[in-house]
Amino acid sequence: MNTSKQQQLILDNLRVPIKSFRIFALEEIIKSGGNPEILSVLKEIQATEDDQDCSLLISNAIDAVLSRLNGSKTAKINVGESSDFLVKWEEADDRLRLHFISNMPTVIPKEFRLLGPKLVEGSSPIVTSRIIRLFGRYWPEDQYSIITNYLHSDNLVLKLASLRTLVHLKPDLLLNDLPELLVSADPEIKALAIRALVKIDKEEALNHLQALLLSPTKTERLAGIQNCPFLPFETVKPLLLKYFAAETTPELLTKAGWIIEMNPDVEVPFALFEISERSPSNKAELIKKVLNESVKLLDKSGILGDKFSLYTQKLKNWVVKRNSLRFVRQIIARLDGESVAPEIEQKIVVTIKQPIVREAFSEAINWPISNLVKQRIEKYLGINNTEIKVAQESKEQTQKEVTEVKSQDYSMLEMLATITPEKATTNIDKILLLLNHKQSNAELKTAVFQCLTRCKLSGAEDIATSLIRSRDISVATAAVEYLGIVNPDYIIPYLGQCLNVSDIGMKSAALGILKNYDYNQAISSLRAMLYSSDNNQQYMALECISQFDFTLIRDMLTEFLCLNHPEPLLEAGLCHFAANPSSDNIYSLYKIEQAHDGTIANQARLLREACPEPVEEIADSLDEIPQEVNNSNSEAKIDTNKQTKKPKESELKERLRIEKEKKLSSRPAYAYRSSVEVPENRSKQNQTTFLIAVIAFLAVVSSVYFIFFNKPVPQEKPKSKTVLFKPIKKEPIEIEGKVAKVERGVVTIKATNKETYTLVPLKDGWKIPERDRLIRGLVIPDKRNSNGEISAHFGDTGYIYINEYTKEFNEDKAN
Repeated sequence: MNTSKQQQLILDNLRVPIKSFRIFALEEIIKSGGNPEILSVLKEIQATEDDQDCSLLISNAIDAVLSRLNGSKTAKINVGESSDFLVKWEEADDRLRLHFISNMPTVIPKEFRLLGPKLVEGSSPIVTSRIIRLFGRYWPEDQYSIITNYLHSDNLVLKLASLRTLVHLKPDLLLNDLPELLVSADPEIKALAIRALVKIDKEEALNHLQALLLSPTKTERLAGIQNCPFLPFETVKPLLLKYFAAETTPELLTKAGWIIEMNPDVEVPFALFEISERSPSNKAELIKKVLNESVKLLDKSGILGDKFSLYTQKLKNWVVKRNSLRFVRQIIARLDGESVAPEIEQKIVVTIKQPIVREAFSEAINWPISNLVKQRIEKYLGINNTEIKVAQESKEQTQKEVTEVKSQDYSMLEMLATITPEKATTNIDKILLLLNHKQSNAELKTAVFQCLTRCKLSGAEDIATSLIRSRDISVATAAVEYLGIVNPDYIIPYLGQCLNVSDIGMKSAALGILKNYDYNQAISSLRAMLYSSDNNQQYMALECISQFDFTLIRDMLTEFLCLNHPEPLLEAGLCHFAANPSSDNIYSLYKIEQAHDGTIANQARLLREACPEPVEEIADSLDEIPQEVNNSNSEAKIDTNKQTKKPKESELKERLRIEKEKKLSSRPAYAYRSSVEVPENRSKQNQTTFLIAVIAFLAVVSSVYFIFFNKPVPQEKPKSKTVLFKPIKKEPIEIEGKVAKVERGVVTIKATNKETYTLVPLKDGWKIPERDRLIRGLVIPDKRNSNGEISAHFGDTGYIYINEYTKEFNEDKAN
């Protein structure tokens, strides 16, 4: 980060209400500040600062800045012998002691370097903090306990000084205190603790940093941003890009942008371009400024050689391709029904003429979709434009008379779907007239809003607001989507009612707007739908996922798809991976593949194998670009050490093994723990959710209650009706049978040995078998209930499915 931006960050921190931020800024000024603007701000805040520690630091900072501005050659104190200095020190008050410390020589003389522990004796907290910062690097090894004890001080200045010193010099001494520091209410303390943890456990440190960057609290996000420059850019780059996708506050985006701009990287512009395309106008404009500065610096760095113009053009092409894939994914989600809605068919008819969209539809045929959807896509791809138009008009003619106006409407729809943003801007008045024209039908109004949304053109906010309650849901949804991109302020008052509409398109649009207004609330809403017990809610959640940047929800989606859900639901989720091809998907798809058998495992494997190589995603843009440029004015390089090949299956297997072991083993006290954690099961499908675990637990409690406490009151029965059951042996037994019922995590199996078994697989770490499937497994009986059913649990080997087509099974024997 350059000097001017560092200075702006410091000046901003001086006005933050969080005391630790002000302390950080003042210490930086005391250390190196020497600018008239800084001096002016210091004098301004001195009049309003009501904290005693900060007031003293402000005075010290003003003295330091004045000294540098005056260029006094006598600024450094001639401290003389250490014994003489100690005498002067003992006689001085706090202000003079701070003056002594601030005017120490840049390189402390050897005879003074070990005085730190002696100087803190009897000093005030503010003076002690300055001593620790100045003498910390020379602190005697056997006296570090003095500094570590200050970690628990009630004085924030002293606590921060101790923490900063240990972070830089002795992070291992913080190990026992990290669990408490990492959950501190003070964001600056939390950020410093993360920097220490990086040196101890990088993976967990990044988990904490991500939580800070995506926190619902603005000051925590700011602390996270300020923490990023202290870590290697390649390490924090993925987190920063996630942050850009989620953040909505302009000033914070600007600060994060400074980090991006000063670290030229050939991959970052691709991600920023894509984020800007999916953002509302005000955020998109800001991100494009960061993007432009980043690309300019990339050009100046010499990394691209003479291929800069080629790079920028292919950058745009790449984003267009990605947008087309996501558009197609949204469309195919609407094709898997008895019929295709007219507005969806019209949209396909118009857009499939574009080569990039046609190519995306062609790719989608190989996605995990139903045969019906594949047939419909093939039909659209197999009919030329003229035939499509004739077929469409013929279909309309059976419903109502086709007039010349209809033909004109079709041409207008085609124009609106394909017009460039530049031409749309030029013809904005004519396009807006279509919304008010008395002959404009719902299809045309929908197309107008979609055109304005795609081109991000304002001017229709008032009429869009009036159409939010339109009886035609497609018009209402298009109006909401338009407002969400062009001017969210108009839609915010209606967002609650839009979220409550049962239509999947409206709900998806509303959630997309909520994401740009309150990311954390949007994620919570998405998670609640995704892990609902209602399959319809889960399908809606999967549709709404397209509103989020895929990097933000990939982990959550992966965990969901590792669970035992209906096959169509899993396929719908896998389509998101197909629509967002990336080398970062490889491990996620491998986990999904390993969590399932049969069709889903095969589809996940095919998607994994189709993932581009780690650098192939931008390979076209880097074609013939030198990997290292001999430029005397620039040391910039493309990182040739990063992995450029897909990981081998053995590497993926080992990574999954390590991940499982970590989840099964006790986690370190400093490990990040989210508010919603996904527990690990031992089975092949070992990824489940907290919600499922709760349901399973309730099922167990329910079973126990009915088995042990809810026995019917004994009544006398005729001896002829007394039912005698065979005694059970509480030892492992292999059974074969059919899954007769699955309810709230409790599985009922009717076995060939004429017994009925009830089990709670999740309790034992096994996935829930599908209903009506034939299985074989090792079970351990626990107790027989009053109905004769045996409650049991699976043994260590679990169960397997039996092939229904080769295994003869006499169902009568199981009854």
